[in-house]
Amino acid sequence: MAIKEYKLGDISFVKNGTKNKEDQVEGGKYNFYVRSKNILKSNDYTIDGKYIIIPGEGIFYPLWNDGKAAVHQRVYYIKAREEFILSKYLYYWWIKNTNILYKQSVGTTVKSLRLKNFLEPIINLPNLQTQQSI
Repeated sequence: MAIKEYKLGDISFVKNGTKNKEDQVEGGKYNFYVRSKNILKSNDYTIDGKYIIIPGEGIFYPLWNDGKAAVHQRVYYIKAREEFILSKYLYYWWIKNTNILYKQSVGTTVKSLRLKNFLEPIINLPNLQTQQSI
């Protein structure tokens, strides 16, 4: 099994959302990811597809999204470049490696992250067939 080393920013697309908490709609059509594990609702969306969602403040717990969803401005959404890494493999990698985010976070009262925190970590990847089997 050949392992290759990559920077996460080279094998995934990372961006933060644009919505504010005021965009929440009770009983809305789409999931609305905010800065907590609680998922709210909205009637419009930011993303459509398979994404890893990680709040940029407070608790850095990865969530899985498959479909349309709205994303708060302090929440990051990550899309795997599937020619390198499978989406679910990247999701489980982030669950296992959230300690990287806590080590790099800044702030005294509320810990927060910046875009570079998602782009710079190094990942050692097996080939796609091995990723699938894991």
